[in-house]
Amino acid sequence: MSATSFLATATTYRESGLSFFPTSQKLPAFDLLPKRFDPAEGRKKSTWIGYQHRQPSLDEIQFWYDRHERASEIALVCGPSSHGNTKNAGLFVVDVDRPEIAESFRQACGKAWDMIAIERTRRGGLHLAMLCDGASELSNKKLA
Repeated sequence: MSATSFLATATTYRESGLSFFPTSQKLPAFDLLPKRFDPAEGRKKSTWIGYQHRQPSLDEIQFWYDRHERASEIALVCGPSSHGNTKNAGLFVVDVDRPEIAESFRQACGKAWDMIAIERTRRGGLHLAMLCDGASELSNKKLA
């Protein structure tokens, strides 16, 4: 992602009510993230956990943009912090490692399928992203 598209994407995500943080090669860009005291290690560590409860500020987005060489991608945060400007909603993503089962999922969704954002993963799978009511009650679960 170019620096310009990073800034445009981050700004659009924020305006859309989504929470996110910068990544580099599929890992959080830890050197760009806020630090928080980790009692288990007895020291401050960089973490993206705060974005589970809030969106990044415009100043944070600008900071990441200014250091684009260390933040080349963006990871969306699932759950209620990514509410899509919809009350009581949150982002829910299904990670489909075997794309051949996506058709069964599409049939099960019916008309709701048209409201799902689809992204192809690096390994050929799919991310199916949608806003859901009660997202705070959803958690990481292996469905199949």
